[in-house]
Amino acid sequence: MGKVSAVARPEKRGYVDPSVYDDTPLASHAELLAREFPRRGEGVFLNTAAQGILPQRTLAAMAEFEGGRQYPNRIDDDHLAEIERICRERIAALVGAPARQVGLATNTSDGINIAALHLPLEPGDCVLVPKGEFPANIYPWLALRRNGVETVFLDTN
Repeated sequence: MGKVSAVARPEKRGYVDPSVYDDTPLASHAELLAREFPRRGEGVFLNTAAQGILPQRTLAAMAEFEGGRQYPNRIDDDHLAEIERICRERIAALVGAPARQVGLATNTSDGINIAALHLPLEPGDCVLVPKGEFPANIYPWLALRRNGVETVFLDTN
């Protein structure tokens, strides 16, 4: 194994020098990344499938939202609907889709299950899935076999 770089073991805990992104596609976002994802010690976190690291602005928004749920306060339904509408609009703008076609789910596995159950797939249709995908992202498509839908695994190398 080679020498561990400054990215993996920064000298100042809680800080990553934005210059580590020089000559990478992330260079133009270096300051934002350093601000949103401050380091909390040594090492690199790679398991984002189960529990990804949240940006600082997300943590702040979550804390503000959860603060509204403290007794005796209550978040009213109109406010929740407004938050959902804003989320759908922002996601739609990000992916280039109409907001009415944006679905929200608690996590990727739930979202894939919802898609598998509600897409208008018919007998003879084929779903393409990358080989080596996480099981929770495969099983919903395999379950469609009972409806005559084929799942094909693609080599993505």
